[in-house]
Amino acid sequence: MIKNVFFEGRNLTIVHEIGTQKRINIGVTIYKAIFTSKHIVLLLSWEELNGTEFHNRNIICLDEAGQMLWRIVNQDTLSISKERTNYAWSSLKLKNNECI
Repeated sequence: MIKNVFFEGRNLTIVHEIGTQKRINIGVTIYKAIFTSKHIVLLLSWEELNGTEFHNRNIICLDEAGQMLWRIVNQDTLSISKERTNYAWSSLKLKNNECI
C-alpha cells in the first residue's frame, strides 16, 4: 500500500506502508501528484508532451508498483472535426479519496 508520494522534476518517489521506497523517472516533468493507498495520478507537463503522440494526454495513473494503468484520452479524438487543439489538462484534484 502507498503511504506517501513525492516528486521533483521528472522523478517520482513512492513510499510504501512497509517503509520501502521506489524512485521512478517518468520522463516528463511532473506538475502535480495525488494518490490513494493503491493508485497515483500524475499531472504532467503539457508543454513537453505538445507535438508528441501524447499531445493533450498529460494525466496518467500508476499502480503502487509504479506501472502505468492508463493515460487520459486526447479530447481531439472525441470531437467531430478532429481538429488539433491545445487543450491539455491544467489541474487535478482528488475528491473523497476516490474521484479525480
